[in-house]
Amino acid sequence: MENYKITVEVLGVETTKTGKTAFDALSKFEMGWEEIKSKGILIAEKGDKKVEKLMNAPTLRRIFNNKIAKQSWAKNIETLLS
Repeated sequence: MENYKITVEVLGVETTKTGKTAFDALSKFEMGWEEIKSKGILIAEKGDKKVEKLMNAPTLRRIFNNKIAKQSWAKNIETLLS
């Protein structure tokens, strides 16, 4: 069963991925450095809990193009939704 649902909205384009862990869900995104041109909204959901976070472009780029940053944010998301 897929537990975590993560949605990223950048410039009106919304992409949603799911995974057993937050890291699995974040890893399924195939967003390149050049695709993130503006700030965006990261929405994480698990069951009935939901967290929305407004993020600037450099932070979003770091999350989706740096494995260490991705692991760090996945841990933060899991902590917030536990």
